[in-house]
Amino acid sequence: MTGPQGDHLLPQVPGFRILEEIGRGATSRVFRACQKALDREVALKVITTLGERGEQRALRLFREARLAGALDHPGIVRGIGAGQGDGFCWFAMDYVEGFSVQELLDERGKLPTPEVLDLAESVLDALGHAHARGVVHRDVKPANILIDVDGIPRLLDLGLAKRSVDPSLTQQGGAVGTPQYMSPEQATAPDQVDTRSDLFSVASTVYRSLCGVAPFDGQTVAEVLTRLLNEAPAPPSHHVKGLPQAFDFVLLRGLEKRPHRRYQSAGEFLADIRALREGRTPAAFPRRGLPLLAKAGLAAVLVVGAIAVTLMALDDDPKKDRDPNVHVPTDPTLPVRLSLREIRAGLAATSVDYGLLARVRRLVKNLPPQDPEARAALKSVEDSYVKAIVSCIDRARVDAEEELRKYKTPEPPAEAPKTPDRIVYLVSMLRPELVNAINLIGAPRPQDIVLRQRIDEHVKSVKKLVETELEETRGVVKEDLVRELRHWYTSLREFLDGPTARNQITKLIPPYKRDFLTSAQRKEVEDLRREYLEAVAERPRKYWQGEMAQVAVHLKAKKLRSARSRVDSALDRARDHVPEAKTEAASSVKRIEAAIDAEIRRAQEVREMFVRGGIEGLLEEERKRRIGNMERALDALADPREVPGLQDERELSRRILVVVKAGVMLRETVAGAVPETDLEPPVTFRPRLRGHGFIAPRTLLRREGSSLVARDKSGFERRYAVTDLLPASLLEILTVRTMEAPAGAGAALAYLDGDDDLALEMLASLPMSDEVRLYLEKLARAGAERRLASFDRDSDRDAYRSLLHARRLAGAGDMTGAKEALDQLRRALRRTRGWSGHPFWKTYRAEIEGLEKELETHSRLATDWRAFGKHVAADSERGIVRLRLALGEGAGEIPGVVLPPRAKETRSGVRLTVPHASLASVRPDRLPPLQVKLPPLGDAQIDLRFQLVFDEDDFPPTFLSIALHDFVFVAFDRTLDGRPFRAQELHGLERSLFQERSVGRLGIWKGDLSAYERHARRVARPLKFKQREPISIRLTIDAGGQNARIWIGDRLFSASDKATFDLRKGGLRVSGFPTVRISDLSVDARLRGREHKR
Repeated sequence: MTGPQGDHLLPQVPGFRILEEIGRGATSRVFRACQKALDREVALKVITTLGERGEQRALRLFREARLAGALDHPGIVRGIGAGQGDGFCWFAMDYVEGFSVQELLDERGKLPTPEVLDLAESVLDALGHAHARGVVHRDVKPANILIDVDGIPRLLDLGLAKRSVDPSLTQQGGAVGTPQYMSPEQATAPDQVDTRSDLFSVASTVYRSLCGVAPFDGQTVAEVLTRLLNEAPAPPSHHVKGLPQAFDFVLLRGLEKRPHRRYQSAGEFLADIRALREGRTPAAFPRRGLPLLAKAGLAAVLVVGAIAVTLMALDDDPKKDRDPNVHVPTDPTLPVRLSLREIRAGLAATSVDYGLLARVRRLVKNLPPQDPEARAALKSVEDSYVKAIVSCIDRARVDAEEELRKYKTPEPPAEAPKTPDRIVYLVSMLRPELVNAINLIGAPRPQDIVLRQRIDEHVKSVKKLVETELEETRGVVKEDLVRELRHWYTSLREFLDGPTARNQITKLIPPYKRDFLTSAQRKEVEDLRREYLEAVAERPRKYWQGEMAQVAVHLKAKKLRSARSRVDSALDRARDHVPEAKTEAASSVKRIEAAIDAEIRRAQEVREMFVRGGIEGLLEEERKRRIGNMERALDALADPREVPGLQDERELSRRILVVVKAGVMLRETVAGAVPETDLEPPVTFRPRLRGHGFIAPRTLLRREGSSLVARDKSGFERRYAVTDLLPASLLEILTVRTMEAPAGAGAALAYLDGDDDLALEMLASLPMSDEVRLYLEKLARAGAERRLASFDRDSDRDAYRSLLHARRLAGAGDMTGAKEALDQLRRALRRTRGWSGHPFWKTYRAEIEGLEKELETHSRLATDWRAFGKHVAADSERGIVRLRLALGEGAGEIPGVVLPPRAKETRSGVRLTVPHASLASVRPDRLPPLQVKLPPLGDAQIDLRFQLVFDEDDFPPTFLSIALHDFVFVAFDRTLDGRPFRAQELHGLERSLFQERSVGRLGIWKGDLSAYERHARRVARPLKFKQREPISIRLTIDAGGQNARIWIGDRLFSASDKATFDLRKGGLRVSGFPTVRISDLSVDARLRGREHKR
């Protein structure tokens, strides 16, 4: 349920938010709530409408709300609104923080006179406002008067109030209100009360506050109402010593039982209260005058006359003159009968007047002797008196027992019992008094002896009883007083001032019990009382010192919220009792706030450990160790529940730690994600390396140690050290391996590696927008700004921005845009003189030149070798080009390959043949060659290979020429007649003799093939070519056209050390005689640039 009947549920009241419960009754609960619309605190009274009389309770609550809303006075709690929910109704009013007068009286007993006058003045002023609007409160009492924090009394609870014209809510058949404070007419005729009933309640409340007791009190409601209707209250001065008599007249007039004899308005009552405050005579004070004197004189005459008649009737002196105007009784037994009644009354009293019987005897002696009736009356009096004496002894015993029992009872008696010493004294004096009384009767008689014996026995019995019980009772009483004192001290929760403590402890030690004890026992109790009073006086200070010690313990344990709460609660209790409490509390609060700031700074310092300066440039193991230190630093922070604001700082630091730790472990995570065996199926990723531009996607194959093996689309296998890969590539590998890293881990790694701009680039692509990203972005941006600030020229800063732009474009594969950015960088640098000596150029020269060469290499690979199409494979990372030409069937269709006329395409290669008829007229250097249009290779390292076979055995002489651009290699021999080689007819005999070709002349030079005879030299060991057996040809030239070497089979021939070839144009040309078959041509060219790190 959502109504007020559920103790563990709070009602859902529209427009209000329940904060806490501040009170409850049988069918109602009162909450401190917040009115959402105005954002203010209110008191919300909720009453259940379920059960019996639910509708009547709702009507009363709404009526109370209407009445409170109609009143607007600072002394009346103002109503705000009311409504009804499911099973309950509610009433919202001003929330007043303070305490009721009843709570104040429960604590202090009664109030000082000035405070009482202030209270009465405020309440009467508020009631005057309500009465003027026709509202009668009907329940004015201390519990319904609230003292706010400013000390202003506020009247509340109009639940029983009514308008003077609408008595509809009076209970049928019963009174409403509080018995101790209601007026007589409210108790007897509640439907006929008016504003004067409220004035009676105010007078009762003021009486209770001033005197400490209600004017009409009792153990039960019936007893209270009986005294209210039939008895007059005691004057206030009876309870308060030294109280001016004017207070009696004012309050007793307010407590008049008949309404017309009371004050007729709140203003009239208020005027007398103000007169009391100002020391003026109130209107209720009686004026001196004739009518009052007449009444007083008549009463005095009546009293004096009655006394005179009584004395004359009991006069026993016959010689005394009698007043002739006074009537003398004629009945001679009248004095005896009067005396008898007086004796009986005396016997019924507490003490016995033994002289009374002697006066009666003297009266009887003066009577005539012949009056037997008088003698009989005297005898009757004497016998009754003797019986009274006997019963007096029994009463003494009973009284002694009763008196001793009063000292042992836990509840204080209605009247203070006699002291035991007084009882002992009475018992001791009992026998001689009784014996003297017997002697007053007349001469000793036989029965007097028995009577005296009985008196002795009874007196001894009573005296023994008193003496035996007295000592035990005193011990019990003393222990009872000590126990009461100890219980009072141990159960004392509040701090008391000296007068209040003495007042409370005095109530624990009533005078009749204190006087009952011996002097030693009294001293023991008094010492304990003094000790406790001193302890109570020191209790606030000790409490304060103990609380401050606990605060210090909490501070040391970093329980700062608990420490602050303890300071506040201790200050609330000890503020008025410990003078230095406020100063020490302020000092403690400063220490607590300083500790809170220190803890928050510690959390922030843990974050600052993530800054690049803490772990930049360190080995991975050292970075891990630093991360471990950060984790321990976070764990060492105080409990966030005890430090306000620490939870957010700690949570942010923890989240940043997770991201940074993932970044530090990113390379290790990637290494663990790739197995050492081939991946099935393979995955594709694009490696990005530090200091490199664009790298095309690669197929990830496996891991070898700390390197990743990948294959490009040309079939080249590449190895990439995990430590060289940029975070973007690492994250891509995790993604294709269906693994995830925390968002921002790559950016954190880039930042830790010192690449602030890459970190910013990666953060910009992240979807997260929380504090972690903002923090990392702030760090990276600060690093980038610091780097910019390190350049003292605008040109250097512009050049740096262009470098960053070139990096991004190259990484995205936009080589044209990257080249334009580098050109813009160069233009920015050249705006100032001496740019080559600037810090920017010295720092980034190697990267700029390397990137330019990489872009140039990429451009050459994309343009110079593009004509060969699928037969060429390029590795832009290492600047390697691999050309593979099978040179078999279909060789003429290969782009860049030109076949000479009469060349034949066979499965085993391209055959170069020359007709016999034309051999005599064609020089060997002019034989049509096989040509491959290779691009310029001057800055490349070349490795060229192919297979060659001399297919024909018609002519023993052999000619072979290999030219690569301006590099020329020729191997040949002469004819049998020694002349230079000319193709001419030879005899068949010669042809059959030379089954193995032998070439004895060769040469390597730079230039034209036509000068072959001039550059060729005879070698000591000629080359041997076996018939129809392939031989491998390999030509290598280093970058720059240096160190040219050629292998013919296993024979190596090198060019001169001084020879340098341009290798710019001409391509590859191969020719030979007789028939030559060429196959399996391959060219590997490594363009000059930075070597790739393996």
